[in-house]
Amino acid sequence: MARKIPGPLWISIAALGAISLMQLAISIQKGSPALFVGVAVNVALLIGLVLGHKWAYAATLFFSAIGLAVVLVKNPENLIGVLIGNGMVVVPMVMSTEFFFAGQPESLDTEEPGTERD
Repeated sequence: MARKIPGPLWISIAALGAISLMQLAISIQKGSPALFVGVAVNVALLIGLVLGHKWAYAATLFFSAIGLAVVLVKNPENLIGVLIGNGMVVVPMVMSTEFFFAGQPESLDTEEPGTERD
């Protein structure tokens, strides 16, 4: 049975998709292999987020932080745009954390099947 993707996560997916399309257009315009790699990573993250993989959750947080640091050092004039883009991806994703970590052990006070008392 497939899990239903939470509403806020669709915002992250749409924002990451839009960022990927913009990045693809810029990479074609500039002919930059590094930007093409970034697009490929974003597509992998998109697929992982849709499927609810924990690695995609962690990698999205990691690459958002790294991207922010790179922009801060190399292109600080683009910082506001990157903060808005990353925020549109990260904040709704964090709001949907349970989707990625569902099935974690329940509290210890629940009884195991077959151990009920009459």
